[in-house]
Order: sequence, then C-alpha cells, then structure tokens
Amino acid sequence: MGARERTTAPTPRERAAGTPRGRATSSVSAALARLARRKDVALVRRAALEAGVEVRVVGGAVRDAFLGLPAGDLDLAAPRAGAGAVASALAASAGGRVVAIGAPPRRILHVAGRDAAFDVWEVEGDGEADLLRRDFTVNALAVAYPSGRLEALPGALDDLARRRLSLPRRGVLLEDPVRVLRAARFEATLPGFRLDPAALAELAEAASRLPATPPERRRAEIERLLAAPRPDALRALARLERHGVLARLLPGTTARQRRTGLRLVARADRGASPGVLLALLAAPAGPERALAFLAELRLPRALLRLADAVLSGRCGRADARSGVRPGAAGAGRRGVTDLLRSLPAPVREALDLLELLARGPDRAVVARARRIAERPRALARVLSPGRPLSPADVAALLDVAGPRLGAALGELDAALAARQVRSARGARRHLLAWAGRARAVR
Repeated sequence: MGARERTTAPTPRERAAGTPRGRATSSVSAALARLARRKDVALVRRAALEAGVEVRVVGGAVRDAFLGLPAGDLDLAAPRAGAGAVASALAASAGGRVVAIGAPPRRILHVAGRDAAFDVWEVEGDGEADLLRRDFTVNALAVAYPSGRLEALPGALDDLARRRLSLPRRGVLLEDPVRVLRAARFEATLPGFRLDPAALAELAEAASRLPATPPERRRAEIERLLAAPRPDALRALARLERHGVLARLLPGTTARQRRTGLRLVARADRGASPGVLLALLAAPAGPERALAFLAELRLPRALLRLADAVLSGRCGRADARSGVRPGAAGAGRRGVTDLLRSLPAPVREALDLLELLARGPDRAVVARARRIAERPRALARVLSPGRPLSPADVAALLDVAGPRLGAALGELDAALAARQVRSARGARRHLLAWAGRARAVR
C-alpha cells in the first residue's frame, strides 16, 4: 500500500515510536505523502517493485519530510542480497550507472542519474538494527517501499516534535566521534534543535577522540556547520567551545584565542566561504599553528597557499609576479593594485581574510582593493593589463633577458595596473627610470 493510501490510524510500531501528544495523527500521513510526492522517491518505489526487494528511505529525507524542510539527497538501505538489483533498477530508470564504494558487507552502491543521485547501503539484519546504528533518534526514521510503511525507534517522533537530538543508544558517539561535530551542525541547520543534556557526558568523552578521526571527515562537518546561517553557526560553535570540543579541534590554543577566532568569524562578510571562515577561526593561534591546523584538515591546496600568504603577512610586500618590492605606496593606486597582484587566487577569498586581519592603515588599502575586486572587468585590468610593448621590445630597450626581463615585465604590468603608464612612450620612459633606480641600488 503506497503512502497516499494509508489510513490515518497509526500502526502499533508508530504508537511505540511515540506520536507526540496533541499532534494529529494525520501529520504522519502528511509527512509520508510529502515524501512520496518526490520524483526520486517515485523512482525508488518503482525500482523496489521491479527488483522485488524492500528498499528503505532512511534518515534525513524522512526527518525533513516531517519538518517540512526542502528535500535533500536520498539515503537508501536494502538487504545485501538484493541491493545490487535495486541499484541496477534505479540506474536503468534514472539513466545512470552504479559505482560500488567500499567492500562487503557494508558497501555503498552509488547511482548517479540524469536528475537524481542515490546511495544504496547494503545492510544485514532487520530494519530496527539498522535504525539503531543511526546517530540520533530523529534520524532513526525510515519508510519502506513499495509499501510506504513508516519505521521509527521508540521515542523518535517525540524527539522530532520536541526538537531534541537524543542518542538512539549508549556509545553511539564513541563509535564515531565525528558525530560530535554533526550534532553541532544539526543544531545550526535544523530549526530549534538542541542536543539532549543526557548526551553531554558521552559527547565530552567522544570529543577527546576527535583527533584520531579522518581529518577529511572533520573538515567536511566543520565546513557544513560554517555554511549554516551565521548566527546559528556561531551559537553552535559557542556551544562546542563550552563543551570543550573546540579545544580538541584546535589543540594548543588558549580560550582567549578561540574566542577571538569566533569574533573574526562573526565579523566576516556574509559571502565568505566556509574555508575562509575556518582560516579565520584558526588565525588567532598564530601563523605556524593555524597553518598546521589547516594543513592537517587537508584544505584544498589553493586555499592553503592563500592562507599561508595572508597569515604570514606576505601579501602586498612584493609583486608576486616580478619579485620587485613596490615601495611604500600606502593606500594610493599603486599600493592597492600591488596588493591585488600579490594575492594568491581566489582573490576575493584572500581579501575576505585580509579585511579582518589587517591593521591600521592597511585596512584602507584592503577596502580599496575590495572595491576593485567586486568589479570583474576592473580586476581583470589590474591582474592582466594590456601591454603597449612586447617582451621583445622591453628586452631590446633595457638589454635584459631571463629573470631580469621577467622583473621588468612585472614592473611594467604593475605600472599599467596602477595607471602610472598609459602609452608605449610612457612605458619606455617608466622602464628606463626603473632600470636606472635598480642599477643605483645594486
């Protein structure tokens, strides 16, 4: 029987799950109907019928159907003996292919279709055993297809109604300490949800084991938390600090440094990426410790280079392309364009960091640089100005080659970006004067 055909009376299993007091039973039916209307769920139901295997939609998709939140990705569970048939049927319907991840008996069969993606988890045992493996009771929900039957651990619907993140059993955080960060992420992204105080003792013990978990998983959870609306993310981070979790994430830092990091995150531009916010969180620990932390979390190489340049204070000291010190141009046009040209890509993310870490007069330079960076054409003119002289012209004019030619071309580009040079004649005059100063210094 499909979800639309269910009666409004709860099943014995639903009564055991704890239908919240004062909440109409029809809300269960409404959630199931909302889930069944999803196109990808319709594909799952069809695949279950074709494969002759019961498939269960588990976790977040069911939770969000009850909460009326936007639809997310589907996680599916199927008996190990039939999971392959289900995945193949889904791939045929969705126009995709099956990729096996991991090894039996807990493989994930990933199906990437034209308009939908599915992860089919191989499971052994009954549905309740699978639900008990979940992180929180509000995620220990499943709908079995093709029948449309709801499955939930006892108390799960009560916890959902009370917006409470309870553990389905003891030890669930210790088995996977990254769930400590997931709890904070849920507090930031699920409206009104809070961790059950009964879980705090286990959370503290699990937090001590965080350093031994895969760094990529830690980073993914922290970045998803930082991608939440800023006030909610900050409240969740503050709770992590109170529970001693941030101290485990940022080993060797003081409480004062961590509070400063939280203030930097609070002041960051709304469009700042999670990676930039992560760098800001670590910055007060000092360049060496902050960069070690970011490298340990396996940040993308480009962002690591950016953080290294900004946190170590190298940005703006020299033209990154020519190696020539630009001189003390202050907040003038040359100082601003030299800063922009010294920044590693992505430039706007570098400015997000610099804006909060710069001090005194440097802030005026960063503010002017940001105004240019917000106009793509203006930024392109600064980073790649059109040269009125070719490299051969410059080589002949100054009688230079190799690195010295590169330095001269870098100076020409910097002068063009700052509008100190506007013509071929001006370029020759500027380069001759620059070469004379360089010879005098040598």
